[in-house]
Amino acid sequence: MSSLGTGKGTCDLDDWEQADLLIVLALNAASNAPRMLTSLAEAHRRGARIVHINPLIEAAGRRTIVPHEFLAMGTFHATKTGTMNVQPRIGGDLALLRGVAKVVLERAETDPKAVDREFLQRYTTGFEAYRSLVEASGWPEIGAPVGCRGNNDPTTGRGLSGADRTVVAWCLG
Repeated sequence: MSSLGTGKGTCDLDDWEQADLLIVLALNAASNAPRMLTSLAEAHRRGARIVHINPLIEAAGRRTIVPHEFLAMGTFHATKTGTMNVQPRIGGDLALLRGVAKVVLERAETDPKAVDREFLQRYTTGFEAYRSLVEASGWPEIGAPVGCRGNNDPTTGRGLSGADRTVVAWCLG
């Protein structure tokens, strides 16, 4: 509530259908949000990047049985629902997101499309204070709590930035 101003979702499925990057944070869609699976499968088919961020690689992190795809379900055919898994340490997700913000803000110095300034002015408060906090955070300070496993280094934010339309989703339960 204090960060987003709402205890509910901040976008709808139209936003999902327009996104070219979906970041699914700290949830297993197959068990926590099964209605999300159809949208993830559709996003994957249209070429959106789908990044699952979770300390555990979950069942729906790359592919799963989607209940609304009856033929695939009946033939035990898993549908792709992700393109990348990022495994931060437990409790490292906020540091990871700060690292992503740091990369985006660094890109914004040379790429005017990296940050939607009109959106920030219209819909947010406190951005300059957040920018200062992010800029003051060093990479070692960010990377240590993230401690990612695998060959993806999300502290650089390269796999989690660079899209024109991004949705970050998390589980509310």
